[in-house]
Amino acid sequence: MELTGVWASLSAENEAFVKAIDGKLSALGYQCKAETIDKGTRVTYTGIKPRRAILNYVVQDDRVLLHLYTDSIASYADSVGTLPEPVRKFLMKGPKCKWLEDPAACNPKCLHGYQYELQGETLRKCRYMCYKFEIGDDNREAARLLIEWESEARSSLVNA
Repeated sequence: MELTGVWASLSAENEAFVKAIDGKLSALGYQCKAETIDKGTRVTYTGIKPRRAILNYVVQDDRVLLHLYTDSIASYADSVGTLPEPVRKFLMKGPKCKWLEDPAACNPKCLHGYQYELQGETLRKCRYMCYKFEIGDDNREAARLLIEWESEARSSLVNA
């Protein structure tokens, strides 16, 4: 599926945002897959090594619903602390990882969540349920930074 068709319904701000994501992740070697789903079009970016999604977003009319998988967040948690207060609060509200709390309470096929410190609090977050949000003027720059930090952290692991 051609991404320009997916982006056609977006506002200029949201179109610029998803084009920047595409440029950044494509340059780093992420594979892009777009597919039509019930509620719009889902675009997923998957790494080559390891073969795991870094993010996906769903385009619904002018809305961009981002689902960010922050596997490496512990390595840039200090940077996360510099994000605006509403974004930090949102990140702290994400669901807890059942596996990190009690491995028997989670699906055995789970890839597990992640643990990191933010504002002096230890957070144990679920990889699959965490950090889903609609992109808007209030969080677009923070989302861009999170994607940049996560992609750079993953790239440094692959190139190490």
